[in-house]
Amino acid sequence: KAKAEGLEKEMAAMQGRAELAEVRLGEGSAADADRRRREANDRRAVYLRQQAEKERRAQNNIRSIKEVETDQPRFIDQKVTVEGDVTLATYYNYRYRQAQATHYSVMIKDQDGWLHAYIPKAKGEALRAVLLEKTTARGLFTITIPRARYEPAMSGGALADLVEYKLDE
Repeated sequence: KAKAEGLEKEMAAMQGRAELAEVRLGEGSAADADRRRREANDRRAVYLRQQAEKERRAQNNIRSIKEVETDQPRFIDQKVTVEGDVTLATYYNYRYRQAQATHYSVMIKDQDGWLHAYIPKAKGEALRAVLLEKTTARGLFTITIPRARYEPAMSGGALADLVEYKLDE
């Protein structure tokens, strides 16, 4: 009789451990489901941010620098806006070789590429002052590739006139 009671207690203990394991497994499954829901929501949020960014860029006619750089003839004498980081530069070459007396040179970079842009000194004083203080500034830059300054044989980057700019706050 004592042996039977001992077996019953042992079986009850085993059943209790099995139920506890099921509860823990159930919690894990619920936690896994919750984690999967959060990951799906995160992916959805990233997708929505990307779509909103594409729409903003389209509404403001914002192009990537790589797009401008790789199809320069398409942008000759056209105003186009690029977004990126700007720094002062000292690059004066090709048909901008003689521009140092009249223009400031800047380099604009985004995640895909870079270009050199030139702004008349009278228009560029404020930008130059900011860049002397901060070194780099982020913003929107309206550029054009003037037909008179375009050189199809140029290798690497693009050269453009900086028409307007709006720095981020």
